Order: sequence, then structure tokens, then C-alpha cells
Amino acid sequence: MDSGFRQLDARERGLLEKLLEAEFPGRDELRAQLASLTAKQIEEDGTLSLQCDSGPPSRSKSPIEGTCKDADGKAIDILLHRNKRGFMYMLEIIKPDGSPIINPPCARDLVLLPEGGGRKPEDVEKRALTEEERVVLAVRALDREVNNGGYHKFFCDSSRKFVPIIVDSLLRIGCDEAAKITQRALDALRLPAVTPDDVRATLERRDDVRDLELDQCDLLFYKTAQHIADRLDAFIKENKIRI
Repeated sequence: MDSGFRQLDARERGLLEKLLEAEFPGRDELRAQLASLTAKQIEEDGTLSLQCDSGPPSRSKSPIEGTCKDADGKAIDILLHRNKRGFMYMLEIIKPDGSPIINPPCARDLVLLPEGGGRKPEDVEKRALTEEERVVLAVRALDREVNNGGYHKFFCDSSRKFVPIIVDSLLRIGCDEAAKITQRALDALRLPAVTPDDVRATLERRDDVRDLELDQCDLLFYKTAQHIADRLDAFIKENKIRI
């Protein structure tokens, strides 16, 4: 076991078990992985890095999503992510408006969302995001997904909703090199118009040349010091009145 990983506490396990009540391909495999799952908190909001020592891989790749309300009435989103090998690797807990979490989410308050993302239930209200908040969410999604499965994962998961704004978002926070690499990855898709649905549709078709180019973009991203976290923190501080 890696240093810092520990057994799940009752609340964390409850969240995972609740998320896995949803019906989707590969759910039973994820339930089996729970037996050997350990965790390490990596963000102040309670986001966990997960480590699975045994169990079968899951077929499905989209995040499993849920949402609930914090004490201030604002939404908390909970996403269970799987890596490209089909194992759970992160339980992400985030308030889309960027404000701190007051009450950590628990299973009894969690409302499950459709697999792969989708409209939240009507009883969970959320105000429109500011442009700055969308920048933060887009960049966080890219950094998380590319580092845990490459551009293919970013384009296929619910994070694909940020595809139309991701290059501009990276430029906005000063990550010019990451923006160039990301634009190259988008160009590899050879799409006349980049929309989330078109991106997912084209990746469902086999294309060895495209996949090789995406692999090269992954390597460039990993080899280049992006400083995304530092620049994103600076952006948040500079724009906190809008976030």
C-alpha cells in the first residue's frame, strides 16, 4: 500500500455504495473492487485518491455522478472516476461555484445522476456559472482526466462538455504550452466543428492514426512542466469576486 493510503471511513464507504446503486454496465465489478479499496484525501474539499489492490476491472469508463445540497443551499457534485484499466482511482467532491464545503456530503442526501453526465434532477437547483467558474472547471477536468487516462479519457468522459472552451480556458490562465498540446489533440480528431457529441461519436469509431496522434499528445503533456495547478490557483485568487 502506498504511503498515506488508509481504510475508507463509514461516510466515504457510504458515498461509494450509494453511487454503485445505479444500474450501468460494469457496476458489479466496481462493487467487487470495494473490498480492497483504500483511500487518501488529496484536496481540502474531501476529494479522495483511491487505490484498488484486487477485483475485476469494470467495462464502463464514464464517471458515476451524484449531487446533493450543502448547508448554504449550493450544489455539491460527487463523481467516482475509473482509470483506463477499469479500476476506481478517484472520488471527486466539488462545489461547482468554487466555494468551500460546509457539511461533507453523505449517502442519505445523495441524488444519483445518469451515467456519463446529464441534467441534474429538478429538485437540485444551481445558479448559472460565471465565465471564470467555467474556466476553473474546464481546466481542472483536463488536468485530472489527461493525467489519469490521456486525452482520449478527457474526450470520452462527461468532461467532454468542456471541449468547446478548453483551449481558451488554458490560455486564460496562462498555460500556453498546454493549450498548444490540447489544440493538437483536438486537431487529431479531424472534425469540422468541435462539439461534445461529435467528439464522442468520432472516438467510438476505430482510427489507428488518430489514436497514435492522441498518444503523442499525452506524452507531450506528461513531459512538459505545465504548472497548471499553480496558475489555476493564481487565477482563482485574481478572480475570487467572480468565483
